[in-house]
Amino acid sequence: MGLRGNVTAAASGLLLTIVLATRVASQEMAPGDRGEAGEALVGTAFTYQGFLTQLGTPATGTWDFEFLLFDDPAAGAQQGATITVGDLAVAAGVFTASLDFGAGIFGGGARWLEVHVRPGASGGAYSVLVPRQPVTPSPM
Repeated sequence: MGLRGNVTAAASGLLLTIVLATRVASQEMAPGDRGEAGEALVGTAFTYQGFLTQLGTPATGTWDFEFLLFDDPAAGAQQGATITVGDLAVAAGVFTASLDFGAGIFGGGARWLEVHVRPGASGGAYSVLVPRQPVTPSPM
């Protein structure tokens, strides 16, 4: 799955922009796990990397993120559970998270990623970054 796009949200005077980019990475598999033909199994997790800015400046520090997957770009049903990553380090705007929505989530239907963000350890409300970003196929 690959993601690319620009997302902007304004909440409580805070302007956040995130540029999304991701590549599938084989993760969460035990060493030596093999499929029927003896090939290494890929697993369901993928690495998500983004770039976060606050008021036009690359964000730095810890931020809390929520990642939700939907079957529609604006409405639709959530697919899988919400993944919460608290106090994720953001350095010069760059952050990386491992996301695993589980088996069967990417069974061929279109999917869109919704990202929520707030300053780490704030306990405040999350800003919902819109629009949702399409999750598009990419080779392993």
